[in-house]
Amino acid sequence: MVTLTPVLVRHSRGFQHINKQIAAFQMDIAGEKKAISGAPNLQILILLWCSECKPPFVPIVLDTQFLGIGDQGLHHGFHGRQDLFLEEEMEKKEPFDLFRKWFQQVKEDPRTVEPNAMHLSTSSKDGAPSGRLVLLKGFGEDGFRFFTHYTSRKGQELEENPRAAITFNWIHFSRQVRIEGDIEKLPVETANEYFNKRPYQSQIGALCSDQSKPVESRDILFQKEQLLKLQYKEGQVPRPEFWGGYLLKPKMIEFWQGRSDRIHDRIRFRFPAANEPDGVLTKPGDKGWIYEELYA
Repeated sequence: MVTLTPVLVRHSRGFQHINKQIAAFQMDIAGEKKAISGAPNLQILILLWCSECKPPFVPIVLDTQFLGIGDQGLHHGFHGRQDLFLEEEMEKKEPFDLFRKWFQQVKEDPRTVEPNAMHLSTSSKDGAPSGRLVLLKGFGEDGFRFFTHYTSRKGQELEENPRAAITFNWIHFSRQVRIEGDIEKLPVETANEYFNKRPYQSQIGALCSDQSKPVESRDILFQKEQLLKLQYKEGQVPRPEFWGGYLLKPKMIEFWQGRSDRIHDRIRFRFPAANEPDGVLTKPGDKGWIYEELYA
C-alpha cells in the first residue's frame, strides 16, 4: 500500500513547510512549473511524501484561479491604470467593431480553449430563467448565431419567449461582454449548410439526442448511436427537423474590463430612447447606437 503524506505547502508568494530540508527541492519544482505555465494566477504546490516512490516526493500543483479560492491578490489578470478602456480610444463608436477586436485577441491567445463559449440565458413565458453554455457559431452586424435542438428546454423557452441574453467571460483578459436582444430562427437553408459541415460524430449526436428529455440509461443512447451509424455513413446524415439555428439580434451590448484598483471599466451600447442622446450621460455613437459609461 502506498502512503501519501503532505509534508509541505507553498504558494507563489511564500511557503510553509513541515520539513525544512526539502524546502530547496520544493522551490525548484515550483519555479519550473511557473516557467512552464507562465500563468498569472496564484499557484499552490503541495508536496507529498510517497512511501514507495522514487524520488519519494510527489508534487501536486493547483491553480487557485480555477479552484475559486478567495484571495485579494488572485486577480493578476486585472488591468492597471496604464491600460484603461476609454471611449476616446474606440476607433468606431459602435459595438461590433469592438467585439470583433476583443474576440480576435482571445482567439489568438494560446491559453484560450474555446473563445466562442458563451453563457446563454433564456426564460419561460412565466419569467422562470435558465442558463447554459453554448458555442457561438458566427456573428455580424445582424447579430450572433448559435445552433441547438428546437425541442430542448432552451428551444422551448425561446419559442415561448423569443428574447435572450448571452455573456462571454474571457478570464485571461479580465473581460466580459454582455448582450441582450430578440431571437429569431435562422432559415432552414442556413441550418442545412452548417449541419452538413459538422463532423460525422457531431451529426450522429444531434440525430441521436432528444435533448433535455429523460432517458433510461446511457446504454439506450449507445444503442441508438450504433443503429444510426449503421443506417447513415459519413456524408449521408440528414439534419434532424428538430435541430436548427438561432440569431440573437442585439438591443444592448455591454463591455466590461476588470482593473486592479477595482474601479472597473464598463461601457454600454444600446439604441436610444426619447430625448437621447443627451450629450452628457448618453453619447451619440455610429450606425444608430448610443453609448454610456456605467458604474461597475
